[in-house]
Amino acid sequence: MYYAIFTQTMEGVEVRFPDAPSAITFGKDLDEAYEMAVDVLSAILAAGKKGQDYLTPHVLEDLQKGMKEGELIFPVRPDSKIMESYSPKERVSVMLDKALLSEIDKARANPKVDRSKWLANAAHYFLGQQKAT
Repeated sequence: MYYAIFTQTMEGVEVRFPDAPSAITFGKDLDEAYEMAVDVLSAILAAGKKGQDYLTPHVLEDLQKGMKEGELIFPVRPDSKIMESYSPKERVSVMLDKALLSEIDKARANPKVDRSKWLANAAHYFLGQQKAT
């Protein structure tokens, strides 16, 4: 969990993270600004580099000491689904038997999921099963 500082401006609500200086966002109101804060924090934690783009979170009391009048501070938790969407991807070429590919296409038809996502889900499932045994 990271703390974000929310500041009312003429245009809306600006959000900044003392422990993730490049994670700055805004919203038209506090609710939208909070949603955007979750998104930007999730993105920076998924794709950024610790020590460069973000740091270990400070203790709330330490951050409160440096706050200015009119600023609000709220805890923000990253969202795992949002983090997954920002997680770096790499294109790979995989050779599959045509019959196997046909079976995969049948299996993914309901619900409709693209091949890459279906194969990634299968790999996650398989790796999870391997850890359990």
